[in-house]
Amino acid sequence: MGWGQVAQRIVIPERLKICAFCVRMSFCAHFCLRRDNYVSDQDTVLEIGCAWGTTSNLLYKRGKYVVAIDKGKSLALAKKEYSHIHFEQLDGFDISAVLRLGIKFNTVYFDISGCRKITMGTSNFGA
Repeated sequence: MGWGQVAQRIVIPERLKICAFCVRMSFCAHFCLRRDNYVSDQDTVLEIGCAWGTTSNLLYKRGKYVVAIDKGKSLALAKKEYSHIHFEQLDGFDISAVLRLGIKFNTVYFDISGCRKITMGTSNFGA
């Protein structure tokens, strides 16, 4: 099973390739989302690793629909701060769980910061 079953496009923001420090800074996320056309108003986005929801809210402002997932405790704060966003507590590397959401995504936006190697989640791009 691969990410090709979840969405047509996989996005690993350039900021994730730069340094883990930048990932934790919301201004960096804001800059990257404004600079790059990762998401359009036609996109149904799955954000993996939403943490406190900062990037989720930026994706929400640009996309058609956003589902933000995280397995950590910070998700409770994200739900409280951004109640207009669809949050789910699950492991984003569990593709079966993502498919059980029953939502057709066209973009997966990886927003993980040091909890696992990015290659762990992106090695299964195929169907």
